[in-house]
Amino acid sequence: MNQTADGVTFVRRVGGAVLVAGAALALAQGCHTTSPAHTVPCTEDSECGAERICRDLFCADSECAHNADCTTGKACQNRRCVLPACDPLCLEGQECVRGACYPTDCSSGPCAASEVCVQETCVQQSCVGVSCLAGERCIAATCYPVDCSSMSCELDEVCVDGECVAWRCAGVICEPGNACLDGACVTSSCPEGTTSCGVSCANTQIDPENCGSCGNPCAAGEVCLAGVCVLQCGRGTQECASTCVSIKTDPANCGSCRHACSPGEVCSAGTCALQCSGGTEKCDGACTNTELDPAHCGSCDHPCPAGEVCSAGGCALQCVGGTEKCDGACTNTDLDPAHCGSCDHPCPAGEVCSAGACALQCVGGTEKCDGACTDTQRDPTHCGGCNRACSAGQSCVMGECISTTSSAYGFGTLTMAPYGSWQTSPVLTFNGQSSAVSIPDGMGYFRLDGGPWVQIGNITHGQTVQLGVTAPNADDATTTVTLLTGSERAVWSVTTAPNTWVYAGWGKNDPYCYLPCKVGTDCSLSWCGTNPYGIDSCGTTCVCFAVHTAAGSTTTTCSQTSPCCGGWGGPYTCPLFVSQ
Repeated sequence: MNQTADGVTFVRRVGGAVLVAGAALALAQGCHTTSPAHTVPCTEDSECGAERICRDLFCADSECAHNADCTTGKACQNRRCVLPACDPLCLEGQECVRGACYPTDCSSGPCAASEVCVQETCVQQSCVGVSCLAGERCIAATCYPVDCSSMSCELDEVCVDGECVAWRCAGVICEPGNACLDGACVTSSCPEGTTSCGVSCANTQIDPENCGSCGNPCAAGEVCLAGVCVLQCGRGTQECASTCVSIKTDPANCGSCRHACSPGEVCSAGTCALQCSGGTEKCDGACTNTELDPAHCGSCDHPCPAGEVCSAGGCALQCVGGTEKCDGACTNTDLDPAHCGSCDHPCPAGEVCSAGACALQCVGGTEKCDGACTDTQRDPTHCGGCNRACSAGQSCVMGECISTTSSAYGFGTLTMAPYGSWQTSPVLTFNGQSSAVSIPDGMGYFRLDGGPWVQIGNITHGQTVQLGVTAPNADDATTTVTLLTGSERAVWSVTTAPNTWVYAGWGKNDPYCYLPCKVGTDCSLSWCGTNPYGIDSCGTTCVCFAVHTAAGSTTTTCSQTSPCCGGWGGPYTCPLFVSQ
């Protein structure tokens, strides 16, 4: 039992005894307490729990919770009643002890917990204000001699009951079999193979609370083996990277440690496997939506044909770019003549589809007139353009209306008008024959034989053209003969009746006949005829062309001289001329 300067009595017992402070507790030295909490040593409040404080190196009950719990003049600070004269007015690095502020460090170095610096000496806070005699040291508010009468103690010892003990054990009374060590009662004697750890003996080779050394506990789930904390894994698990895992199900350690599954895979029976969810299924090693995937439409490995998409698990044609599905194919109904404007709406033969509507398509230089393709170079109803009709008696030649005369068997006259540099003259027709047309020097002339125009030569000065065709059929066939310039502009055109000829050119037998007469006829003065009586003059058959004097007469009078009828002069009486 010790008494401080203010008359407060302290009694400490550790390991079966507890340190008690306070005048109200007039305990005799060695008195025991039944509260085990008073035996817990400490150096700071945090070691005593949330509701207790560290006082005089042992855990004790809090002095207060509110200011009202303290006596008049004191305030509750850190669960202690203190004089407000200093606390909380102490500066940083100071502690308020017994109403005065003391630094927590001395110039020689920092003080230990629960100590402050008094006159450059670190002392326990409980010893602040305690006056000890010379040669004594205050421990837990109690003065102890620093040396015993029979011996000198070490610097960290004091004399207790005539023996030098560590100053932390001064006043500590332990139970039989225990001894004080650093202010705590510990077992003084432990069986072989164990170590004294506090008040108990521990095998530091296997004790999880004192593994390898006292106070070295193993973490949860660990065991102490040979003085080392190791992870203890339960049945079906093993240690991987300091963690117990099941290599049968852990995707980070599937089958073995550090064998991780790929993203999207799970570990099943120690093997990584793809896990498909959300209506997908595994196809070719990937999760696939068979409702939409064209490579696996409806099921794995069921691809859609080119141009089709997968919709609701079925392949369907997908038409883009303004096309639509017609007869199982994507069709442009703006251009397809089989599906013009809509499916199954074909255009008639010869028409094309344009902008979704059927329209006539004219080729070969023709154009659309009155709903039909028309050659406006030859059609007299649309000559040179639609609805430009030629007049009666005209033909359409190279897009221009040209006056023509049908030359049937017998007499006829076609008078041509001048055209450009061409010189034209009357044309007399008889028995399908016609006279000539004068053509300037160097111009080409052409013929048409049911095909393209073909140039057959050039005309020289004073020469005339001879052009002839024969109707291909005797029955209801007509042929149009047209003389053109080198630029294919018409200068003369005549249409023949069936089974007739038409010629233009110069004659062989007579300067007035421009074409050879037919077989059995002779030419005289531009006329071809026969002489059944064989009048011979000039060494040839005399044919006297004249006007018939009377119907059915057998003779006629030559009104003009003829070199084959006795020379020039006349008139002569000749047999009847029979026209052919």
